Amino acid sequence: MGAHTGFTIILWVAIGLFVFNKWENRKKKRK
Repeated sequence: MGAHTGFTIILWVAIGLFVFNKWENRKKKRK
């Protein structure tokens, strides 16, 4: 159960970083 929780946290962090990077790139293009 502990390993599964750790994997879920890593997965959410990876998705969060991916979305954040995509949003930052879109912001830079508009300038």
